[in-house]
Amino acid sequence: MIKKIKLAQNEDLKISQKTKREINTMNAFEEIEEIKVNFNEHVNKNDFITNLHHLDNFKKSRIHNLIENYNTIFAKDKYDVGTVTDYEARIDLMVDKYCSKRPYRCTLEDKIEIEKQVGNLLKNNLIEESYSPFAAPVTLAFKRDENTKSRLCIVFRELNKIVIPQAQPFPLISDLILKARKSKLITDIPQE
Repeated sequence: MIKKIKLAQNEDLKISQKTKREINTMNAFEEIEEIKVNFNEHVNKNDFITNLHHLDNFKKSRIHNLIENYNTIFAKDKYDVGTVTDYEARIDLMVDKYCSKRPYRCTLEDKIEIEKQVGNLLKNNLIEESYSPFAAPVTLAFKRDENTKSRLCIVFRELNKIVIPQAQPFPLISDLILKARKSKLITDIPQE
């Protein structure tokens, strides 16, 4: 059985389920129950089931069947993001000039980490080798969940100065909720 629920968005932009009292008054935000099915990044398919301890066996079985039937849409690791084959990105520039910055100095440990991450990106076809006149330095930033400097950051400041901006307005949360009103399953996946 699929349960119909009402959702609310609080000041922290978290979407939560409204209680019956909130639905009647529409003013108070007391007793909001926040339900999360799977909120971990890069969860192994077998470990996913362990995050369903709050559900009964029937619901666990249904979710497990969904995962098995649609396993190709779930990422196996953080490099399994898929590719777009019928579209080529285009960056329009204000002026016809190249911007090329030399690499930043870094420690030997950082250099090893950068080479490892670039190797993984190449291996997973997320980037490709290029001999372009454009070049941007990279640096490593501290990643809280790994407690180390492991976030690879590309410094595009020089390129950003000459790029023609393209407006990409964010959708309204109320429109997204309207689109999701007939959904049978909604997940909370962090985008970090």
